[in-house]
Amino acid sequence: MTIEDLRPCCKCITQWYILLLSKLARYQHYNAKAFTVWMGVLQRLATTDWFTSRVSACGVFATAYPRAPQHLRADLRQLYSKLCRDDTPMVRRAAAFRLGKFAETMDPDTISKDIIPLFQDLTQDGNTPVNLV
Repeated sequence: MTIEDLRPCCKCITQWYILLLSKLARYQHYNAKAFTVWMGVLQRLATTDWFTSRVSACGVFATAYPRAPQHLRADLRQLYSKLCRDDTPMVRRAAAFRLGKFAETMDPDTISKDIIPLFQDLTQDGNTPVNLV
């Protein structure tokens, strides 16, 4: 796999994260503290130096957000916002591509307050790969 072919990597990480969340949700004592531990994995993926990890992280937010406790959802939105404004065009493109799925998990007020501005920023991005999404 070359560094340009990110689809297998993204799919693998997304499926792995879904598996972790589904196993976590099976426990009767599932709580915010347990989710915080798993959120650390997502934070590391989204903030690492390697752009491939940040691209892969973009695909996980739509799965994690509805399962997140209310007090952690703002953190997830902020982390996704950073990916939408990343210096690397490939990361911004991945974030733009998955923005719709992420928005589907939110209430209308949150979409208008947090997601619409991200969408507007991404559509005005001067980088061609981001605009093509």
